[in-house]
Amino acid sequence: MAIEMPRGTSGHTANERHDDEDDADTDIDDGSSDTSSVLTEIHSDDIPSYFEERDERLFLSSFHSHGNYPLPVDAREQERLTWQHRTLHALIGEHYVGPVDVVLDTDQDDRRKRVLDLGTGTGCWALDMAQQFPSARFNAIDIVPIQTRHPPNNVHFEMHDITQGFRWASGTMDVVHARSIMLAVHDYGGFLSEIARVLRPGGLFLAGELEHSVSFERGIPPSNGTQGMDRFFTVVNNVLGERGFVQTGAHIPEWLHRTRTSDGRPAFTEIHVQQYHVPIGGWRATNERERKMGRDWRNAMERYGDSVKPMLLSEASMDAHAVDELVQEYKDDLSMNGMFSVYNAVWAIRAN
Repeated sequence: MAIEMPRGTSGHTANERHDDEDDADTDIDDGSSDTSSVLTEIHSDDIPSYFEERDERLFLSSFHSHGNYPLPVDAREQERLTWQHRTLHALIGEHYVGPVDVVLDTDQDDRRKRVLDLGTGTGCWALDMAQQFPSARFNAIDIVPIQTRHPPNNVHFEMHDITQGFRWASGTMDVVHARSIMLAVHDYGGFLSEIARVLRPGGLFLAGELEHSVSFERGIPPSNGTQGMDRFFTVVNNVLGERGFVQTGAHIPEWLHRTRTSDGRPAFTEIHVQQYHVPIGGWRATNERERKMGRDWRNAMERYGDSVKPMLLSEASMDAHAVDELVQEYKDDLSMNGMFSVYNAVWAIRAN
């Protein structure tokens, strides 16, 4: 894995051997070579220093995260992210919405297409997409070094705080993807300006965020109420709000419309929103694929309750017993029929 360093710092990338084997990977033509001096490698012996244990969970160290990322980054949390990735693919039928295949069509010109995945997490999305589009180059960045150290030749993982700007030249990327980054970005509007900068005219921005609440299918009211669920999200959302995080998914189209280029023109056009209902459990399933999707998503939701516990213990003015009770009531409510999460998928084209 590579880590972004200040410009002028010597170093090399973890995948430099691949770049040497394939000249197309260096992308010298657009000034964004992955063998640039802005990168240095994280060696295996260095990786433990990026983590610390709190409340029996593993977190990114406060030194590297500035203490702001609220969730653990251990194997249990990575499994939750895998369930989420798998569920969204099963629900949507693809790893994306919008004209990705058109934008990455190599018949349009002989230039190698580039994709930037922001907040890549475990790297599942980038790895799956790289297999689907083997001629494209995927750069995937995250503040946590938890991705595989042996990616395929067309995937390059880097450690970087996505709120601090990107090292690539303007107009470098054909697709920029940002999924489930609500807990990593405070100023999403300003963040979109940087995305617009690195996208080529006609390039595609993909966003996806889950609403931080649950809903019920019309006509299936809860039989015993949802006090536990409601109380859980009220407490969690209040703590996240105090940290400066806001509900993101429903506002992305509005923020895209407001984003301007340096000369004041609209940065994005053809802004589209697709909303998906993710069933929690198998209450809506008619076949084994749908039953598995519901089980995976319920597992992910239950695991989320465990993942926010350390944050609640330190910031919710609740003792350990009260936090355990809050999370257990939330988990109990997840067994009700008719319950789903709302996933907002957004795509937009970078204006010329």
